[in-house]
Amino acid sequence: NMKIVTRALNAMYNLELSLDEEKLKNSYDAMIDELTKVDQLKIEFENMHPGVIPIADKKDITKQEALTQIASQLNRLMDLTKSSQAVILLETTAGQGKGLGNKFHHFKKIIDQIQNKNRIGICFDTAHSFAAGYDFTTKKKYDEMWNEFDEVIGLKYLYAFHLNDTDKECGSRVDRHTHIGQGKIGKEPFGFILNDEKFKDIPGILETPKGNDNKLDIMNLKTLKNLRKKN
Repeated sequence: NMKIVTRALNAMYNLELSLDEEKLKNSYDAMIDELTKVDQLKIEFENMHPGVIPIADKKDITKQEALTQIASQLNRLMDLTKSSQAVILLETTAGQGKGLGNKFHHFKKIIDQIQNKNRIGICFDTAHSFAAGYDFTTKKKYDEMWNEFDEVIGLKYLYAFHLNDTDKECGSRVDRHTHIGQGKIGKEPFGFILNDEKFKDIPGILETPKGNDNKLDIMNLKTLKNLRKKN
């Protein structure tokens, strides 16, 4: 029997890293509204991208300063939504342009500064992380990557997967999703994830290309199901 539940909501807004106070206020207001809705709908996770280093601001800020600012904003957001039970998930990114979140140590820098660590976690996006340079296409590389994740961030902070293939090369830093097994990652690495005992209770969410109906989702789900080893 398969039970389908809504466990995560993708935030409409990324964390605003602007130094403009009005932009920051608008970002907070939007995020507070979303976290309130997440609680009302009894959804466990609010998923968001960490953000980008601002280009238009008068004062240039370094990557480390930007990560510290993200942590500060998350602490403020959590303080303003103390009654919320939702865990905020930061999604691994491809690292396009000035984007943050393409390296595991970015998340360590943020999490180390979070006051309520029960409300912070990571969503591992397969296409993004591959594009960011994390190659997990062989079992050896897969194990090495997760050992690094555990050492740098900690597996206890992994709450969800976004499952997508990509038609871009490893390390391209270009965000392009494609169907499972039809891209540069290939089918086998998804089997590594699906059959990994340590991930058996972690939800996976498809972010593959969509059509006018659910046929493409069914196709991708069948591909994933066929990769599951029979007990």
